[in-house]
Amino acid sequence: MRYILIIVMLLTGLFASSTSRWAILSDIHVLAPTLVDSGVAATRMATGEIKLPLRSTDLLNAVTDILTTMKIDGVLVTGDLTHNGERDSHLAVASWLDSLRTHGIATLVIPGNHDVNNPLAVRYCNEQTEPVASVSPREFASIYREAGYATYCDPNSLSYSTQLCDGVTLIAIDSNRYNERSYHSDGIVTDSLLGWVTDRAAEAGARGDAVVAMMHHHIVEHFDGETRILPNYIIANHDSIASQLANSGISHVFTGHLHITDAASDGQLTDISTGSAITFPFPMRVIEFSDDSIKVDTFFMENIDPVITAEGRSHLKNGCTTLATMLSRKVWNKLTDELTQFNHMSQLWGIDMTRLPRTEQQLKELVLKHFAVPLQDALFTVCRGGETREDAERIRLGFMDGIEQTLTELFPDMSDELLPLFSDAVMKKYEPVMRSVLEDINCVGTTKESHTDDHCFKHSLSDL
Repeated sequence: MRYILIIVMLLTGLFASSTSRWAILSDIHVLAPTLVDSGVAATRMATGEIKLPLRSTDLLNAVTDILTTMKIDGVLVTGDLTHNGERDSHLAVASWLDSLRTHGIATLVIPGNHDVNNPLAVRYCNEQTEPVASVSPREFASIYREAGYATYCDPNSLSYSTQLCDGVTLIAIDSNRYNERSYHSDGIVTDSLLGWVTDRAAEAGARGDAVVAMMHHHIVEHFDGETRILPNYIIANHDSIASQLANSGISHVFTGHLHITDAASDGQLTDISTGSAITFPFPMRVIEFSDDSIKVDTFFMENIDPVITAEGRSHLKNGCTTLATMLSRKVWNKLTDELTQFNHMSQLWGIDMTRLPRTEQQLKELVLKHFAVPLQDALFTVCRGGETREDAERIRLGFMDGIEQTLTELFPDMSDELLPLFSDAVMKKYEPVMRSVLEDINCVGTTKESHTDDHCFKHSLSDL
């Protein structure tokens, strides 16, 4: 009997050691309470945000409570640790990470575009803001020494390599452009950094490890046209770099930046993007490594506090104004170029063009008037991820109604025969992108068309 117990204990120990569970958070955007008062400046800043910077430390405390009740070995934070790189905010994050380690939870971080050499770092004082210290790359590495930077680092960036557990190596890739001493939200992986990463991947592979990575920016398009429509959220030359990372043995990359909870694959590499932990519905992932596999589960902290939940929903709802502003700014110049051709065609058809928007602000007001509901619906759906065909159809019908209402307002004399032709033409132009976003499909209409579950899936780590 004693020998049987010994064998059972040995087998149990072997099983336990082969499984490792890590939480993933992204875009926690901590703003230290010491940098905020209750004045107008802070209120104005927070009102314009989709996320909840004034609730960032409250939300981190809630994360701590959740993680300490789970069997979690460690936490990965994939960038944008701070609101705007304030040194005080970094120290607040470091203190939070220290508290996790006291509970036996390891911590690893990577910087985001907000975190280093950020000229936008300020304190909110009454009706104005005052500049405060940000951090240099050297200071960042010092502050987060116990969260990854005591290990093997790239001499030219804040990238490093470390083992997550037996048989799995993580390469943290610094894709930011802070060395240019000005604020950049877009990302890049230089040739020298790519060489350093592939060398580390080769070393890990030679000792038999599976290799995963984390970085702030996307490396795989999460919807068709992301490179064209939102180039600041995906690294330059992403196709080539993703292929080289996959060829070096990297199977999965954990990302953030766009504040969406989404997973996408290009057939070689799976990009697992986690939404902002301080943006409704407050997502967090748990990654489990075991038996040469990776299992992904997703949790939302939307019910942690009814007051914070209500604030989060309200801010995300108001985010459609931000989205309308971005869209109007992006299409205005292109639209004015196309109007010249459209104006000539309209004269042939006898259509009055005088009601068209004449400024970017007028275009934004028009978008909000007729598209606020589908934009809000799309924003909530995409931030949560896991889009369904039913979601897509509902939102698509909302956009169709908005197009018809806009055309009716702008061209009240347009005939009943022309109206559906114009609305169908507009929808047809944007249908591939809309289908990719709303139905969560990559490479729509091609031989590479694919879908990756946003929330829960299990992949082999060796089947590259």
